[in-house]
Amino acid sequence: MPIHRVICDWNGALFKDRDEGKLWEYVGKAALKDSTVLGYVPMPRTVELLGAMLKLKNLVGAYKRGEIGYDEIYRVFNERVLRDLPSHAVPVYVEAYARMDTTKAKVDGRLLRPLAKVHEDQATSSAILSTGYRYGIRRVLQNAYPSSNKHPYHDAYPFYLIAANELVPIGVDKGVRFDLDIFTGDSKLTVLRQKLLGLPVNSPRDTDKTLYIGDSSTDEPCMRHIKSAGGHVAAPFFADDAFKQRIAREYDAFVPESEADFLNFLRKA
Repeated sequence: MPIHRVICDWNGALFKDRDEGKLWEYVGKAALKDSTVLGYVPMPRTVELLGAMLKLKNLVGAYKRGEIGYDEIYRVFNERVLRDLPSHAVPVYVEAYARMDTTKAKVDGRLLRPLAKVHEDQATSSAILSTGYRYGIRRVLQNAYPSSNKHPYHDAYPFYLIAANELVPIGVDKGVRFDLDIFTGDSKLTVLRQKLLGLPVNSPRDTDKTLYIGDSSTDEPCMRHIKSAGGHVAAPFFADDAFKQRIAREYDAFVPESEADFLNFLRKA
């Protein structure tokens, strides 16, 4: 029985980085450079950004030690970096990041190519559910795989929809903030239920033909929901071995050994 609908995480699944740290670090450094005169003479804003980057580095360390939540990093990033950036600046920085060869190389073609293949062959609908930045995800995909631009009704082919966080303007000439609406397992599950399970498939009630792909504990509420409704769970190639083994045991997750193995599962699960 072929898979008719796929919902996939971004960071650690389709994209190698486990979080958006490298993206926002690039944005911060680009803003820092632009705050100087001729690229090297510091201004007051330069000093503010240097202080913010040091603070954020310490917060990332605290987050990795389990001392603070993910949202605290973004609170400081919003207040001390994004707040004073022109609304047009961040997409420009993100576009430059998305065009880098090192960025494009992090997209996992072992997942992407089979998803595109089954979309063409069996009309499988695919979506991304992520705590990351929606525009950034779309532009990375479109730069890494130019063919993802060929269907204007897709967010980034073969993904019918990218459900992720957005930048929100604060006001006229008052910068932007990263609106972290999706960052916990429960918030991902809410979006899954309300938005993504309505994606067009041959039969909207065919939950047994739905596949969820995720790489961390944040994905597990979605995994449990899909599995309890008769659907399937799979581990991405980028997930660590311990996680793969655990979800294989707890959710009977499929753990592909190769690109061909994953394609065969999509066709015959």
